[in-house]
Amino acid sequence: MAVRWIEAADLTYPNSRDADSAALAASWILYKLSGEKYPGVHTSTDWYGSDIDSAQYSPFTTLGRHINVYEVNDFATKRLRLRSKPVQKIESIFIGETELDPETYLIGNKSYVLRTDKQFWDLARGVTVTYVHGIEPPEPGIRAAQRLADELVLSIDNPEQCSLPDRVTSVSRQGISYAILDTQEFLNQGKTGLYEVDLFLKTANPIGARKRPKVYSPDIPSGRRTF
Repeated sequence: MAVRWIEAADLTYPNSRDADSAALAASWILYKLSGEKYPGVHTSTDWYGSDIDSAQYSPFTTLGRHINVYEVNDFATKRLRLRSKPVQKIESIFIGETELDPETYLIGNKSYVLRTDKQFWDLARGVTVTYVHGIEPPEPGIRAAQRLADELVLSIDNPEQCSLPDRVTSVSRQGISYAILDTQEFLNQGKTGLYEVDLFLKTANPIGARKRPKVYSPDIPSGRRTF
């Protein structure tokens, strides 16, 4: 999944040939260093059912749209847990080829859809859900990504103006020695050496977590394959 917090147009040097790749790289770096808390907001189409071979008959598969396929065997459930979270909005739900009335379901705990019409989810026919999910990065994160991307552009286009720390531990000139922190020490601590970027990371991910915490539940469907 591509994670993009900023675009080339958000940078100080948007016309640089490296602006787009720098924006994408800065987004991915800060997404990983902040513990994968802010993946951005995305739209997915998932198919849930008891017979994954029948997923090929989903109305979206027949239209050539990419869908994620998950096997679910709980035939007596009114709650269908969605794979990607947090859920922000449901765009449509189909049972087989029949679209459900939005009045017959609602979002619960930003993680599942609940039938409100006293019916169970028909997993034998398959349930296709198109929904919006994810979390946008906060404003400090966006500003941090812009700063980091600007420095990445400078590191290529104008290195003498780049503020990213060099991998130099000591310099001796005219008998005077200067000690400089090795960049690797920053990276080992999950930092970049840029004040506003590291300030955001310290606030967003103070313990240096690698990933967002997850809770295992037997109610969460397991994925088998995608179309």
